[in-house]
Amino acid sequence: AGTLTPDEPGNNRTPPTPRQVQRPAAVTVPSTTYRIAPSNAKEDWLDLPDIELGETARLHDAIKIPSGSTSDWADFGSAVHAFLGADSPTQSSEERQGKATSMLTAWGTDAGDNQAALANSLVQASDSLRAYVDKRWPTAIWHSEIPIEANVDSPDGERHVSGIIDLLLETPDGYIIVDHKSFPNPVTKELQDRAREYFPQLAAYGRCLEAMNEAPVIGYWIHFGVAGVMVEGVKSEG
Repeated sequence: AGTLTPDEPGNNRTPPTPRQVQRPAAVTVPSTTYRIAPSNAKEDWLDLPDIELGETARLHDAIKIPSGSTSDWADFGSAVHAFLGADSPTQSSEERQGKATSMLTAWGTDAGDNQAALANSLVQASDSLRAYVDKRWPTAIWHSEIPIEANVDSPDGERHVSGIIDLLLETPDGYIIVDHKSFPNPVTKELQDRAREYFPQLAAYGRCLEAMNEAPVIGYWIHFGVAGVMVEGVKSEG
C-alpha cells in the first residue's frame, strides 16, 4: 500500500530541474592597521588634518660632495641627518668637527683631502639651523630625537602610533615639529613638492603629541639639511 508501480499514474513524473543559486560577489572592505608608523601615515591614516605649504626659507648654500669622494647621496644624507641629531652647541669646535668626521666615516663617505672641509660643512649646516631657530623662536627649548608613543582615536577606532621626532621645539605657545630630510636638490619648487609628500608624517606626529600632552602643536617644518632650506607646513583650517 502506498507504493507506485510502473503502470500507475504519477510514477513517470520528470524530476524538477535543480535551481542554480548564484553566490553574490564578494565585497572587499579596506582594512585598517592598528599600529601606525608616521612615515606611512599617508597610506595608513587617511583622516589626518591636511597640511598645506607655508613659508620657504633658505638657510645656507647646498652642501656638495667633493668630486672623487667614495659615497652616494643616500649615505651622505644619513650622515648629515645623524650629525644634526647628535650635535650640541655646548661642545667645542674641535669636538663638533670630530663628531662630524666620525659620522661621515661611519656612513661610508670618504672625501680624501677634502674630508675636513666636508665635515665643516655639516657643522655650518647645524649652525645655520640654530641661528634660524634662535631668531624666529628665541625662547624655544630644543629636544632632539624624541621618541613618541600614544593611542589616538580615529573613525576606524583606536590606533597606536609610535615614532621618533628629529627635533621638537618647545615654546611658550606650544610645540614646533622639525623633521630632517636629506633630499639634496636645492631647487625651491623641487623641495616644496618633496615637502608636501612628508607633511602627512608631520601631521601624524602632531596628532600623537596632542594626544600625549595638553600643549598644542603650532608649527610643522621640514629641514632639508643638505639643500640648506626650511619648508613650513600649515594646518588647513578646513
